[in-house]
Amino acid sequence: MRKRCYGTSDPGYANYGGRGITVCGEWQEFAAFKDWALNSGYRDDLSIERLDVDGDYEPHNCIWADAQAQSENRRLVAKAPSGRLWWHIARDNGITHAAYRTRLSAGWSHHQAATWPIGKKRRDGNLSRAVFLNINGEVLPMSHAAKKIGYSASAIPQRAKRKGISLQAALDELAKRPR
Repeated sequence: MRKRCYGTSDPGYANYGGRGITVCGEWQEFAAFKDWALNSGYRDDLSIERLDVDGDYEPHNCIWADAQAQSENRRLVAKAPSGRLWWHIARDNGITHAAYRTRLSAGWSHHQAATWPIGKKRRDGNLSRAVFLNINGEVLPMSHAAKKIGYSASAIPQRAKRKGISLQAALDELAKRPR
């Protein structure tokens, strides 16, 4: 922990000390750190984990975690706006990890990959071409978004094509029109 934060020759320095991550003053004395560790659930099979990956090593930002928990608390892990991991949302929707990864590889957004029901096909039969749009902070398939504002699904692409704008812009315009 100290080497990553202060040892400029340490391989991990760029991701810790190089980003301004430090060890709190209280933990500069090993005895204080040891007391915290033993009172906070230390075990040999766990390692220290910062809850806020941009925060310092300090009592209120650290816990002891296993390798799985640590792998999910990284800067590069995709998270939904709520802060939940997209993969957890997929799992809660009955989508296997393999299906989720396959969908991402096929170019799906994280939202699509985590929420589109397994086996549900679109009218065109092509799951990977599903178009999702944002309506009042809710991301929905285009047909559902259109229905929500009182239009047919074809109204959005027709407006987008006619005006030379994106599907999202067409939806936004239609949503503002009195119906």
